[in-house]
Amino acid sequence: MEPPEIKFKTDTEAIIEMNETAKMIIENPEEAKEIEDIFTGIISLKMFLNREVKTPIKTKNGQMLATIQAEKNQNHIKTKLPFEKNKWLKDMVTAQKQQIYEIEASSTAIKQINKAEKRLKQSTDFHSHETILLRFSDIDEFNKLSLQLKDKNNVKIEETKTIKDEIIAQIEIIPPTIRWI
Repeated sequence: MEPPEIKFKTDTEAIIEMNETAKMIIENPEEAKEIEDIFTGIISLKMFLNREVKTPIKTKNGQMLATIQAEKNQNHIKTKLPFEKNKWLKDMVTAQKQQIYEIEASSTAIKQINKAEKRLKQSTDFHSHETILLRFSDIDEFNKLSLQLKDKNNVKIEETKTIKDEIIAQIEIIPPTIRWI
């Protein structure tokens, strides 16, 4: 899996293209046209050429603090978000790829929810949240999960659908720290 890369025009810094990994994490990638649609706090990428810089980036989970690298090529500026410098990034990409988690036991579901909470703790956006889909083949395991989530203020079951003998649950998770406020 390659890290997210976004190419910008050298003169106007308008977006030329972004790779598939970048499209997975960027908020509204189809609508992103300018540097401000992706990065907040950067006036010009030219100031950061051949350096690593930490800056907020607009993701599907809200604003996240990211380390980016920018380099100038012939007719464009390429920015890259290296996985090794952004610990939250690999988890987020993995979560985007695995849209529905197959759940055999409620403990597996709790692990997925805990991973999402961990990613959200790193968000700099006050309104960040994450939605995950869980597929249960055993109704008893779904009921166990429901009981375990009853006491969690930051996790709720938004919607459930029954398809054949399976239950698909849509779980909404917000950062645990927001509930303290």
